[in-house]
Amino acid sequence: MSAVIESWSFSDATRLSHLWCESTADAPYCYVADPTAFAHGILSDESDDESLATNQGQQLMVALSGRNPVAFAHLAAGHTEIDANSVACGIIRYFSFLPEFSSVAQALLSRVEQVLTDEG
Repeated sequence: MSAVIESWSFSDATRLSHLWCESTADAPYCYVADPTAFAHGILSDESDDESLATNQGQQLMVALSGRNPVAFAHLAAGHTEIDANSVACGIIRYFSFLPEFSSVAQALLSRVEQVLTDEG
């Protein structure tokens, strides 16, 4: 199944709330989030050192089937301190996909890996 992978602005994150809710509906300790709460919740909190919260290299990547989002990843890349050393690193803060689009999700993961590798 082919899909288009795009970078989205975080201001468009409300459009992903239904995807998040559908993909986590059967997961324990996951709750339905309205679009505004969802969009606010995925933004990193720079006061939380454990989340690699950074304004550097944040990106929201979305896989679309037709015009519909079917997978997304929120990336953060930057420097963090490990054992008093500054280390470049990147993480996937959030990743979600509709189960019937697992091949699209794999393509998105491959793209995310390339983006993080390119960021160093």
